Amino acid sequence: MKFFESRVGPSIFETYYRHAAKALETVEHMECCVAVACEDGDASDAIEATSKAELEADELKNELREVMRGSVRLAISKEIFLDMISQQDRIADYAENVAEIISFRPLFEDTKARKLLMTQAQAVQTTVNEYAKAVEKL
Repeated sequence: MKFFESRVGPSIFETYYRHAAKALETVEHMECCVAVACEDGDASDAIEATSKAELEADELKNELREVMRGSVRLAISKEIFLDMISQQDRIADYAENVAEIISFRPLFEDTKARKLLMTQAQAVQTTVNEYAKAVEKL
C-alpha cells in the first residue's frame, strides 16, 4: 500500500478518516458546551471551538468532493461515497447547531430538563464514538 500511495498520493479514505475525526471533535466540543451551559457557566469558548471544528470538517468535506470530481476509482460507487461524506458531515453540522442555539438562547431553569439535555448530549457522544469505531474498520 505504501508503494501505491507514494506513486499516486494518499488514499481518499485518509481524508475521509480525518473528516470523521473532525466530526467527532465537533461533537466533543458540543458536549462540553452543553455541560457548561447546564451549569450556568460561560460556554463561549466551547461554542467557538465547536464552530471552528465544524468549519474544519466542512473544509475536509469540500476537499473530498473536489477529489471525487476527478478520476478516482473506488470499490463503491462515487454516489454512495459522496452520500457517506454527506451523512458524516451532518454529525458536525448538528453539533454546531446545538452550540449555536445555546449561544443565543438561555437554557430553561428546570433542573430535570437540564439533566435530560446533558444525558442527550452524552448519548450523542456515545453514538458518535461507536460510529468512529465503524469508520476505522473501513
